[in-house]
Amino acid sequence: MRLLKVVMRGTNNVGVDLMMADGGFSVEGKENIQEILSKRLYLCQFLVALSIVRPADRTHDGGVFFCKLFDIFTPFSVGLVYLMYIAFKRVSLHKPNTSRPANSER
Repeated sequence: MRLLKVVMRGTNNVGVDLMMADGGFSVEGKENIQEILSKRLYLCQFLVALSIVRPADRTHDGGVFFCKLFDIFTPFSVGLVYLMYIAFKRVSLHKPNTSRPANSER
């Protein structure tokens, strides 16, 4: 909650215009379950975004949230993406040009 207070105080209670989440950790030898191992991290990143990213209103489109994900096969991950669809004006999934084709990064 301290982060939320600092952000809201620093933005006159409107939230940030941009948040980037690039969390990750080593899953060496467990790449096939990386999505499952990452779900707590995804949830935390999404909750922070929902708390501090500026919401849309009549005069502003709202803030932008970039988040690195890997595979999106489990109902949990799909549910998080759906939550973002509900909360934000637009949702896009992209494979970065700099990402190896064999990598599951999105």
